[in-house]
Amino acid sequence: MKTLLSVLLVTVLLGNANNLEPKISLNAAEQEYLRTKKEITMCVDPDWEPFEVIDKNGDHVGIAADLIQLAAKRAGLNIKLIRTTTWEETLKLSKSK
Repeated sequence: MKTLLSVLLVTVLLGNANNLEPKISLNAAEQEYLRTKKEITMCVDPDWEPFEVIDKNGDHVGIAADLIQLAAKRAGLNIKLIRTTTWEETLKLSKSK
């Protein structure tokens, strides 16, 4: 199931690279939210290769990391990684906002 989801995300976000618009269109409410928010924080699964991992340098790398970077660039988002060491820690931080 996770593999299928990843394939679908890649297909939707990447599609035919020659025909993609460089930006993601956001409605007025979404644009206002991002103007006031300034930065989006996220936690990830730090050890879920090849989808995502926090490497020895503390960088988020892998398939999910590439997709998140692409979406952030196209939407003009500033995303800050909150580094965690386990999936359980990620879930705990995510639930506590």
